[in-house]
Parts: sequence; structure tokens; C-alpha cells
Amino acid sequence: TAPCTLTRVCTHKVASAVCSSLSTLSVSVVCLDMALRLRLLARQLRVGRAAMSSNTDSAGSVRAAGGSFSKKEQAQEDQYFHNLELEKLRKLREETEHHHQEEIDHHKESIEDLEEQIRRHKRKIERHKKKLPDSDSDSD
Repeated sequence: TAPCTLTRVCTHKVASAVCSSLSTLSVSVVCLDMALRLRLLARQLRVGRAAMSSNTDSAGSVRAAGGSFSKKEQAQEDQYFHNLELEKLRKLREETEHHHQEEIDHHKESIEDLEEQIRRHKRKIERHKKKLPDSDSDSD
């Protein structure tokens, strides 16, 4: 029965390693997705700022007229886009925080699974120790 037990243990170890590799791969894919989304958002923010700054001279009849109304309108637009950027950053932070919490939960589950495997193997060792005859009694 030893080869069968050894084969089952080796197969279990290989299956555990494959599962661990797959879960690590899925976490890596999620991290890559988040990184790409961050880069895209940063690029959109840069393009939006460039478009705002280049179109300030011809941005409507009130602004073209000049004076205090155009200054007020410019300030309101700047405030609007500033608030829009803040909202995008807030959402991105929440998504990132949620992503990291999911990773933490995943790793905690992995730790719990591994601890259960350790406990199971220790129980098997104890059962095998109880089944083995004492070597001292054989020498008498």
C-alpha cells in the first residue's frame, strides 16, 4: 500500500501546486488589468487638460467678450473639471482598494487551506505512529 499512498500524496502535491499557480496567475491578470486602467485614466486626464487649455480663447460668446463674466465662467469651468477629476480619482481609489482587499481575502483563504492540509498531515502522522510497533519491544 505504500506506493499507492505515495502516489496519492504526490498527485495531491502536484494538484495543489497547479491550483496555486492558477490562482497566482489570475491575481496577476487582475493586477495587470488594474494597471492598464490606471494608465488609460491618466492619459484621459492629460488629454482632457490639454483640450481645456487649448480651447480657452474661443470658448463661447461670453468669454470672447471678455470682462468679469468671462473670468467667472472660466472659474466655473475650471471648478467643474477639477471636481470631475477628483471624482474619477475617488472612484479609482475605491476600485484599487477593493481589488487589494480581494487579494488579501484570497491569500487568507489560501493560508487557511494550507493550514488545514498541515493539520490533516499531522493527524496522518499520528495515526501512522500509533500503528507502528515500538522498536524497543522487538529487541527484547
